[in-house]
Amino acid sequence: MKRNYYKLIGVLPVVVLLLLAGCNTAPADSISYLNPEVVYGEADTLKGEPLPGRYLTRDFFAGYFTPNGFLGTMEINKKFVHLADTLTGTVITSAGNLGRGPKELLSAIHTDYIPQTGVLYVADMYTQNVTSFTVRQDSIVTLNRYNLNRPGSFMAQMLAVNDSTFILFVARSSSHVLYLVTRENKVLDSLDYHVLEDSRLDHSKVKAINLSMQMTPDRKNLIVYSESYNYLRNYEIRDNKFVLTKERMFFEPKLNINGGRVRFRNEHMTSGGDIFVTKDYIYLVSNPESVKSARQRYKEAQQEGIMTPELMNDSYILVFDRDFNFITGYLCDGHFNWIIIMPDGKTVYAADYKNEPSLRKYILPDL
Repeated sequence: MKRNYYKLIGVLPVVVLLLLAGCNTAPADSISYLNPEVVYGEADTLKGEPLPGRYLTRDFFAGYFTPNGFLGTMEINKKFVHLADTLTGTVITSAGNLGRGPKELLSAIHTDYIPQTGVLYVADMYTQNVTSFTVRQDSIVTLNRYNLNRPGSFMAQMLAVNDSTFILFVARSSSHVLYLVTRENKVLDSLDYHVLEDSRLDHSKVKAINLSMQMTPDRKNLIVYSESYNYLRNYEIRDNKFVLTKERMFFEPKLNINGGRVRFRNEHMTSGGDIFVTKDYIYLVSNPESVKSARQRYKEAQQEGIMTPELMNDSYILVFDRDFNFITGYLCDGHFNWIIIMPDGKTVYAADYKNEPSLRKYILPDL
């Protein structure tokens, strides 16, 4: 069954995802933009099956499939790292106590899991440490801790290339930086990260970057998804360097610059979601909402004394091939920010905020 997205939220066909607006920054090999109606206008509707076990979730949760169950992070009973059963979603065991001790965490902001080694890496927002964990039988064991602190910076995201090398996305007051560092905190490469290259922009004033990142299964490429600025980029990790090999914007942006800033118009679309990369495909989670709708929602929430109102519309899963060509889209009957795709490439698990805080299973049609 098909379902029209614009009818769903009552928005006329407009540009999507906090789009900027006026200059074309895409390289020569991506001058053909996707039409918003192709991506969001029609999508296969998927009905999910809730898992029977209650699985508490929060915004920063990230999950991974392991032979022992789902391994992921959230704060439950003052513990951050949890192993959950794949059939019921029930937590089996936990680790990573809340605290400042050598095996404790203050806030787990980002994680990465390497299936080849069975190691989960957890970045702490406040200490800027990265702690590694593994599953042994029915217990989670803490392995090592690495101090990857960048002075004067905020570690927004972290990925593991391997046990000795990490990728950090760091936010500073006047710039944003991608680092390639060793576990001894030695910088191998870095680059100032600009969402758009335009001489009129004051990049220190461009705050809303909202990146999601994931390594390819072979750990050789970094895929970056910008929710606010609507593009995909591929960086090959070659000779301990970031090498940009491909980028593509979904829709041609329009810039409205005032004093070097980017102004978002009411018809622009916002989106929040993660990225999941397999050998052949890239899956993007999207929860689109117009800027006008978001402003109204926050205004009403403030009147009711609510600081951070949740958006509970249905979520999309958008599928692209590894060359960033759009394949298809799915509209799911739940609201979620991340997904786990099983090795069969068809079974998808997501934490459903809309119906109840539990895991929900979807079956994707054959591509």
